[in-house]
Amino acid sequence: MIEQFRFSSDGLGEDEGFARYRDLYASGSDVTRGEGPFRAQVSATRLDRIILFHRQLSGVVHARQNRVDADGFDHFVVTLVVSGSQIVDMSDTGPVMAHAGDIILTDMQKPSRTEVRDAVLVTASVARDLMEAALGTQVATAHGRIVASPRSDVLADFMASLAHRAPTLDPAAVPGLCRAFIQILGAAWHSARPSPRSQALQQDLAQRDAVDRYLALHLSDRSLSAESLGAAVGLSRSALYRLFERQGGVSRYIQAVRLDALRAALDDGVALPLTTLATAYGFATESHMSRAFSTTYGMSPGAYRMAALAGAEGRRIELARRRWNGWMMKLD
Repeated sequence: MIEQFRFSSDGLGEDEGFARYRDLYASGSDVTRGEGPFRAQVSATRLDRIILFHRQLSGVVHARQNRVDADGFDHFVVTLVVSGSQIVDMSDTGPVMAHAGDIILTDMQKPSRTEVRDAVLVTASVARDLMEAALGTQVATAHGRIVASPRSDVLADFMASLAHRAPTLDPAAVPGLCRAFIQILGAAWHSARPSPRSQALQQDLAQRDAVDRYLALHLSDRSLSAESLGAAVGLSRSALYRLFERQGGVSRYIQAVRLDALRAALDDGVALPLTTLATAYGFATESHMSRAFSTTYGMSPGAYRMAALAGAEGRRIELARRRWNGWMMKLD
């Protein structure tokens, strides 16, 4: 199942609509009113370690000048301007205007400010290692860069198609689509053939996809270990540890995948007893599951499920925020 959420300010007063939109983005950006009337429609789809947004925005400013060091975000944002324009300010050179067809790269570790007056945007939040696979060592200088037509054209078409078809995508197709995104981004960025470093990192992504596919089918197996996982996907213990060094090691990654799958099930209102869920997701006991979940998400699985069930109308924004925050934990 592919996770999604939607937001629309339609039918709300302008002040109320803006307040709810600001709350939705509170964990990632300081949001203020821009010039002109405010309006927002957002649809978000999680494609594993790429989060895709289709947004129609007007009269809004997003800024990260004062929070870069505080929130620990480590990913990139790739923004396609489908129509309209966006004012981009990410460097000492001052603001520039991005127009329809332009693609803007933003490093979330660095300050940024964008203003949208009336535009349609497709935005992809992309894990840093995926960006490294696309750009190689040039990822260090990518912040604030704008890729324009004709170099942006194929990537722009691909991003627009992904955003349009995201609600009906087959989950089995997601890993391949993510790899295609990285390869097309790399082709748009590089004027020459990708570096050996980029090619090696893309091979790492293919190996990680194999691990993720195996884990998705075997989360209930409590005997999962680095040894059994490596044997199943054809990787040595050392290769497997190198692959997941950034995530704190193989065991920690396995637990993170289990917790993420459990969080997604609770978001969807699964009604199974917690003891059954502990078995289904490979935890030794219900108490082990609850401790790990509480450490990661700040509340017990039971409390999280109750909050999700109570979120029907009045708490829809809070539900979307929790889902988004859960996605970000795996992204960063």
